[in-house]
Amino acid sequence: MTTRPLKIFRETQVPPLTQDQLAALLGVSRATVNRWETGARKIDEEKLPEVSEKTGIPPATLRPDLAALMREAAQ
Repeated sequence: MTTRPLKIFRETQVPPLTQDQLAALLGVSRATVNRWETGARKIDEEKLPEVSEKTGIPPATLRPDLAALMREAAQ
């Protein structure tokens, strides 16, 4: 994925959030936020609804791979 929606969210807040602040908001470590932003790790399915709710970023934007799987399963 070329865009990093969490990083964009974090950097466009007023004032911009640090990774530590976003981590505190989401209940994860700063290292986890860093891994999500860089694409080294994906957001866990269980954590996805909470991250989406707290950031306003649609789950399909955060995890397009899961959105595709869910569409396939629904067919």
